Amino acid sequence: MGTLTKTMVNVVSSFFVGLFICGGYVQAQPFAGGKGEAGDPYRIARAEQLMVIGNDPNLLEKHFMLVADIDLDPNLPDGRVFNGALIAPDIVDTDGLDAPGAPFTGSFDGGNHVIRNLVISAPTRYAVGLFGRIGIRDVGKWGTPGVVQNMRLEGVTVAGYESVGALAGVNEGTIINCSVNGCVTGEDDSVGGLVGYNTGTITMSYTEGNVHGHDYIGGLVGFNPTGVITQCSSSGTIGGSEDIGGLAGGSSGHIAACSTSGIVDGGRYVGGLVAFNTGSVVLSHSTSEIQSSDMTGGLVASNSGPIHGCSAGGNVEGAEITGGLIGINSGAVSECSAIGNVCGSEDAGGLVGSNSGTVANSHATGMVNSGQRGDDIGGLVGDNTGAIYYSHATGPVNGDESVGGLVGRSSGTIMRCYATGDATSGEEVGGLVGMNRGHIEACYASGNVTNGDDEAGGLVGRNDGSIAQCYARGDVTSHETSGGLVGYNTASITACYAVGRVRVTGDEGVGGLVGGTGAPTGAGVGPSTDSSFWDVDTTGFAFRSNGGTGLHTADLQMAQTYLDAGWDFVNTWMICEGVDYPRLQWEQHNCEDEE
Repeated sequence: MGTLTKTMVNVVSSFFVGLFICGGYVQAQPFAGGKGEAGDPYRIARAEQLMVIGNDPNLLEKHFMLVADIDLDPNLPDGRVFNGALIAPDIVDTDGLDAPGAPFTGSFDGGNHVIRNLVISAPTRYAVGLFGRIGIRDVGKWGTPGVVQNMRLEGVTVAGYESVGALAGVNEGTIINCSVNGCVTGEDDSVGGLVGYNTGTITMSYTEGNVHGHDYIGGLVGFNPTGVITQCSSSGTIGGSEDIGGLAGGSSGHIAACSTSGIVDGGRYVGGLVAFNTGSVVLSHSTSEIQSSDMTGGLVASNSGPIHGCSAGGNVEGAEITGGLIGINSGAVSECSAIGNVCGSEDAGGLVGSNSGTVANSHATGMVNSGQRGDDIGGLVGDNTGAIYYSHATGPVNGDESVGGLVGRSSGTIMRCYATGDATSGEEVGGLVGMNRGHIEACYASGNVTNGDDEAGGLVGRNDGSIAQCYARGDVTSHETSGGLVGYNTASITACYAVGRVRVTGDEGVGGLVGGTGAPTGAGVGPSTDSSFWDVDTTGFAFRSNGGTGLHTADLQMAQTYLDAGWDFVNTWMICEGVDYPRLQWEQHNCEDEE
């Protein structure tokens, strides 16, 4: 090559990169400027400039900036349907199988421009998206993550096998302020609207559209094992067979300040935000409508991590274990709420379907309904073997057996809680708890209780555990075995009262405070009712009750009545004498409201 030719090539090289020899000629793959450095990124203005990144592994550590909108429509003269990721795709080995390719570890700033009509059809490929893999460059002690930011993808159609997302199949780097509109599908697992598999950081990003796959399917991310997702949202229709979430299918990482809306529909483990969570979720909410055949939650289907300050507002319909916020919970839930209606056939709750963890300072306001087909139905929790503190439910509850305004069935602890919704059941129904085998303390119920058969109580339908320092104010209507506080008691009741009207059509086991009593289950010592009262004027029972003392309204609105029985008016109770019955101090009731 002559001196003049070398000089010309050097001049051209200052504007173009990606030189290679083809058929004896020097070809240049042009960018629109830049040097590929952090302070002077390569400029991309056309589709061919975008595609050249994926053709040269040496460019995967460089820096890029989009300076114009790009249309990848296959119907355009230069358009095409891609058979894998455009940038940093997985490689196909000699046996025709996918193997991890080199990840993108540079930076790509979309400049808030739009890439439209990306179409990828790769039903047998892994790590499918605009980027196959966004990774971490092994530099220094901690490495440097690849960064993709300010990117807009509109009208995408992306199909792959596993680890499929419109922006990236796999993300180990950082994604900031990116969005997707379109359709993403995967034949197997880890399919998300933005990213399929995430162990990196995603923030201030959102998706709109449809996502479908087999399992670990999410509106934003398919599977988030160790990643961090913050200030993100997703809206659309999300579907699959198992572990289907409005934001993420599964997460063991951290999710904060995120939201979802739309429809989430699947088989097993379906959640409005996350299907299967073992990580942490804070300050997030979902208004998605949820439908599933098993294990369903308005926010999370199955949870064993901490969830704090979250809410769910959509209606939830499932079969077994259905909750307005969480289907099954073994973690710590605090300061959360659910307002949607819940329909489930077993272990259904306005907030949690089945709880073996802790629920604190939380509430539910929606209706919980299973008709005549559901057991363990509660306004807050369906089945409780854990602990519930400072929580309440206000919606109506309807089921077949073990139905409660707060909890359907409990063998755990319930303290300083209340329920105000009406409860209806075939048997074992209570204003607070349908069936109690645990401990209830400092709680109250004011909703009306209706039972078609027996074991109905203003507070508890059947008590095989312990109840202390509680009261019930709702009316009770039943056939038999019913009481103003407890329908059927085999264990202990201490320092409680009931004032609601008790109406029965039968004549067996009825009373102003306790309806029926019987032998204890297990190693219990037998039924006892200590220092407890019912109002003979309001309940309609002047003398009849299997436990407790009947007094007139005037007597029950005087503090001395209870002080003589040993009640604690220093730490537990307060009273507005002459105008109201005792209240629990944690209610912070104001006597001026009674004037």
